[in-house]
Amino acid sequence: ERKYNIVCLTETHHHWERIYIDDKLDNFSSMREERNRENNIKKGGGLKILMEKNKSSEFEKKRSESREILEIEGKCFGITLKIILVYFDVDKGEIGRQNNEEIRKEIEEKIRNNKSKGLIILGDFNAHLEMIEPERKDDFNGKMIIEWVEKYNLILLNTDEKCIGKYTRSRGVQKSAIDMVLVNEEMYETCKDMRIDEEKEIISFSDHNLVSVTLRLGEKGRKTFETGKWTEDVFLKRDKKSVKENGEELERRWTENESRNVNDMISKMQEVQDILLIKKVKRKIGGEDNKEIECNWMTDEIRREISKKRDIRKKLRRCENETEKERLTSIEDNQKIKIQLMVKEAKEVEEKKIEKEIRNSDNKGKMIWNLINKIRGKRIIPEEDEIFKNGLKMETEEARKCFFGDWRGILAVRENKAHEIWDEEIKKEMIESRDNIDTRMWIEEHLDMASR
Repeated sequence: ERKYNIVCLTETHHHWERIYIDDKLDNFSSMREERNRENNIKKGGGLKILMEKNKSSEFEKKRSESREILEIEGKCFGITLKIILVYFDVDKGEIGRQNNEEIRKEIEEKIRNNKSKGLIILGDFNAHLEMIEPERKDDFNGKMIIEWVEKYNLILLNTDEKCIGKYTRSRGVQKSAIDMVLVNEEMYETCKDMRIDEEKEIISFSDHNLVSVTLRLGEKGRKTFETGKWTEDVFLKRDKKSVKENGEELERRWTENESRNVNDMISKMQEVQDILLIKKVKRKIGGEDNKEIECNWMTDEIRREISKKRDIRKKLRRCENETEKERLTSIEDNQKIKIQLMVKEAKEVEEKKIEKEIRNSDNKGKMIWNLINKIRGKRIIPEEDEIFKNGLKMETEEARKCFFGDWRGILAVRENKAHEIWDEEIKKEMIESRDNIDTRMWIEEHLDMASR
């Protein structure tokens, strides 16, 4: 479903055996870095970058002292680009820290000597950052990342609003965010989004979750890219539950208000429909006209605060004064906490509403998954009404004819004075008062049927 131009892999060894997948990927070229197998101390390891064979991208492998660093450099869709793939030691002891310090120094030297326009540093950092996981404290590698961001003016995509998802590794109930992607200012401007496959919908065989970064490179990408805009779609709910509620509420209002006047009855119908049957869904339209349904718990207030955080982040990236940087960083951290609390509160309200819907549902299993997807903001395809007669499904036009035929038979055996009530003047007034052409046709058809 998705096309990948460059794929970066870590831990390409299984115990002491290499994993070869090149022969099954004819349209990709690869560059790899093997880990030293001295004394068979370490199992696993190994780095690999696969690149789609394309005239628009040409890379070459650069030499690295550490076998835990794989650096490639070249041109990609007209932009000079350096990619550094890294694997930091998971060992938190003295040996692990010493190994990581050597890796750190070498990468910092590569950053300082970088002459390419674009820079991407990514991989398994085995790092913990409190700003991503509030329940954890910054560890040695986490502090290193923060220092890189400040010292080399890099952007950590994991903490940016362009990132969708949080945890990059999960095994059972244990979750953590240890895989990171850092970019420089030039690459950030081309970045559309970063997605973490937390549900393992794309890759399910690894304890690490797939991290996908979409970049807009080349003239074609820059011309077609547009900033996403929210639009509001309105549609009529047609599920059985909503229609039933609509009918019951309409009957209650007609009875309580003793509606006799036709216009009054139609007015009540419109009011109830607007409340119970009209559904508004906000969608974000991006550069490729792809639509994403906004989470139900999202509010205008949360959107405003996110916008404020985005403005602070822009100022911070362009700021050169150290004192001002500290001030903006503090403001940004407070803004993040504020948004997290607002989102948590909004989700709790939505979850209580959903719990109530599940309790009142006849089909709890299906309802639970539909509502879980609503919380995630996933698209839920509305169920279409199915009409059956004698156990056989009917087409819409056939069902329509059957409906009118049945009602003609019912009305024909009783005294019918509809033609006296629905005279041509009233009928014309009712039809012309409706803005929607479908509503006009519906009223005209029903009045004709009643008159006949």
